[in-house]
Amino acid sequence: MAEIMDDAKEQSAGRIPRSDYCVYLYRNPMDHNKIFYIGKGTRSRPEQLNSRNPDTLAKIEEIKSAGKELIIEILREGLDEDIAYSFESLAIDVIGISSLTNKQPGRRPNLSQINHTSIDTKLLTAIIDPNDVKIEEPSIIIRVNQLYRDGMNWEELYDITRGIWPLSNRRNRAKYAFAAFKGIILDVFKIKEWHRAGTTAYSTRPNMTRDFIDPDRLKRWEFVGDLAEDAVREKYRLKSVKSYFKSRFPITYVKC
Repeated sequence: MAEIMDDAKEQSAGRIPRSDYCVYLYRNPMDHNKIFYIGKGTRSRPEQLNSRNPDTLAKIEEIKSAGKELIIEILREGLDEDIAYSFESLAIDVIGISSLTNKQPGRRPNLSQINHTSIDTKLLTAIIDPNDVKIEEPSIIIRVNQLYRDGMNWEELYDITRGIWPLSNRRNRAKYAFAAFKGIILDVFKIKEWHRAGTTAYSTRPNMTRDFIDPDRLKRWEFVGDLAEDAVREKYRLKSVKSYFKSRFPITYVKC
């Protein structure tokens, strides 16, 4: 009861913990898309371009004066403020503050928070400084931006990758499925069979059955499979496939 009362007091006092913070970066289109600023704020902050840092503002004005458009990327969103601070500081550390217009390194990371959320520094590095890869096998790239969360094990990642998707018959020619987050390959799965939506068991998503799936989505597809061979995973994991994306559609066919 005391906890409920405390929650009510927080709400009435306007101190409800927020979870709409994001960490973002600015890239310079006049300098090979080089990152020059890392920031933290609520979801609308990146677009406001109202940094109090004069060096950052000067760089933005230089880009605008040249008739170019500032490139804004969201690294992570849906964070509470403390986690956002830690993630911002970690991102600055990965890039190196000497390469940025940031004057301060950010609040030092809270290691217990970073461990709790399993922030993957290798993935962060891959997002910040992507290494393009050419896919050689018939495959499907599946963007899992909405479902992926830090710290997922391979089974959880497998379940959000394998279904459910509106696919053409081209799916039958795909040998592998790539789980991609922010254009970076998280892992690779070998496809064994395709099935209609909600007809195979999901070990980590119990509501993915025909009883719970919207009737309009029952004609979609899901695959069953396993982790790809080690050599294939080693070749593609944490590589960038952004160059393959021609639309916002979550599915991209490659060589199939």
